[in-house]
Amino acid sequence: MNLNSLSRICRVVGKCRAITVIPVKPFSHTCMEKTLKQSEIVSSKKHFKDIIVLKSSLSSHDELIVDEKEKLYKAIDIFVKSHEEAVLDSYIQFCSSAAEQLDIPVHRVLTPKFIIDRMTLLKSKHIFKKHRVQYEIRTHKKVLQLKRLTGSTAQVYLEYIQRNLPAGVAMHVHKWELERIPAHIQAEIKSNISQLTDEDWERESNFLKKIETNQSQNASDYEEYETTGRFLIGTTS
Repeated sequence: MNLNSLSRICRVVGKCRAITVIPVKPFSHTCMEKTLKQSEIVSSKKHFKDIIVLKSSLSSHDELIVDEKEKLYKAIDIFVKSHEEAVLDSYIQFCSSAAEQLDIPVHRVLTPKFIIDRMTLLKSKHIFKKHRVQYEIRTHKKVLQLKRLTGSTAQVYLEYIQRNLPAGVAMHVHKWELERIPAHIQAEIKSNISQLTDEDWERESNFLKKIETNQSQNASDYEEYETTGRFLIGTTS
């Protein structure tokens, strides 16, 4: 060996001797358990605080609902339509089962006649004008009729089924709200009741029967309700 190589070896050995090893304590399971318990205590305290805040907000909301007058609905029609009949069938079954769980009386389910839209287009983009293809689009409809609901029940039920509305399904809700007769009309009714004859009572009873028969429509003659605004839920336009 040369003197230069021996000097290099001595330098490396000297550096290795100068290195100090610091002993590290092994991580015990008890420390891990303590940290987990502390995190659980913090998370549980936060969870209980959230529950208390939620309960207080719910109680204040209940007080506001009690102060307000409860709305009463004679009937509610839930009109849905889609291009897939199987999707509508499963969704109406879901809505009827949810109504049964909330003790909401389901009157019946109507299936109006579907609408067919046909478009005749070129088979190719630019050429072959004689070769055409006809596309058919079917819009299926379903109507779920509910009877005798309160305002709070209707709000909870409609919010639940609207949150679970499938893609490609449009919904239109039509409500019949019961309202109290105004005081000035009540006074006129009381004054005129004593003047009614048997013929008048018979005419009024026939008129009420006519209204009931008009409301109990069949699936074939069911028509959509015309509204001034767009109230369809689930449409992109």
